[in-house]
Amino acid sequence: MAISRRKFFALAGTTAAGVVVASPLEALFSKVALGKSVLGKGFGSLKPKFPENIQELPLEIQGIPLLDLPDGFKYVAFSITGQPMNDGNLVPEDHDGMAAFAGPRGTTILVRNHEISASEENQLTAPDSKKYDPLAAGGTSTLIVSKERKLIRHFNSLAGTIRNCAGGPTPWGSWISCEEN
Repeated sequence: MAISRRKFFALAGTTAAGVVVASPLEALFSKVALGKSVLGKGFGSLKPKFPENIQELPLEIQGIPLLDLPDGFKYVAFSITGQPMNDGNLVPEDHDGMAAFAGPRGTTILVRNHEISASEENQLTAPDSKKYDPLAAGGTSTLIVSKERKLIRHFNSLAGTIRNCAGGPTPWGSWISCEEN
């Protein structure tokens, strides 16, 4: 059986590509088969860290590290449960799923779920006429953040839902919130 030069190079290229792709998979599967860990070492141990903007936070939480992080990691904190928002409501509790969207003039728009049940104290508030279900306590809040990582404004953006747990950004640049119950 004669093989053309073109066919030979096509087969050789396909074989080489298969070897390149298969080698990492072979290494992974052999570790799994031998009972070895396929996980990396991670970032190291976690330690309580204060936010970089600690002086801007309410006095009652300035002495409390809000996150445990590995060495070298930093963060800023804003829109903390119980703080007043621009719409006059308090920041609801039970922050959950969230997505970030590019906003105008370099801002970032964060939409955040609140996994709140009707029996919880710090419910998401809105006029009943604006709620999906007046008896439900969950929803979302929206935060507008500057490119300097400063909170510009925050407000409740969806109310009258139950235990907003999951969700995600849509292809149209919006957030879809999903109830857990």
